[in-house]
Amino acid sequence: MSSPLVDLAVILSSLSLIAFGGGNVILPELQQQIVVVHGWMTSREFLDIFSISRAIPGPSMIMVLPVGYQVAGISGAAVAVLCMFVPACLIMYGCSSLVDRLHENPWMKTTLRALAPVTMGLILASAFILGQTAATGWLTILILIGSLVLLVYTRVSILVLIFVSGLLGFLFLQGP
Repeated sequence: MSSPLVDLAVILSSLSLIAFGGGNVILPELQQQIVVVHGWMTSREFLDIFSISRAIPGPSMIMVLPVGYQVAGISGAAVAVLCMFVPACLIMYGCSSLVDRLHENPWMKTTLRALAPVTMGLILASAFILGQTAATGWLTILILIGSLVLLVYTRVSILVLIFVSGLLGFLFLQGP
């Protein structure tokens, strides 16, 4: 039986290596491992950490820092950040000259085109998983649908949507 810190390191370093298209594509598996398999946090806590990570500058996968902290304190936070970012950075650094040389290669172009639909499917799966946790009542469902419609059909700033959604939640969704 391994320690939670080792489990966290294995999960995050593995996911780091398959995060084609950004961190959002690994959210379904990250949520599965963190919430369902290991029970390190609830779906609501996971969604809250994800939401906060999207509201601050920097990569969205910085959300692994509070996850790691919850699992194993300061050492968990450090391991989480290192395991999420270092493996992919090292591979990209090592492969960057190769990619530069092959970017016009038909095989490389075909491979990259084949990854695009997979990436989009993973992003949609992420949205679905997070949406299930976020949509807890009629108002949250309306906010979710309204935000989606506005993002798809207008040029409204995401910052405006975050502010308005937060304000609506503050005004109408306060807990006991």
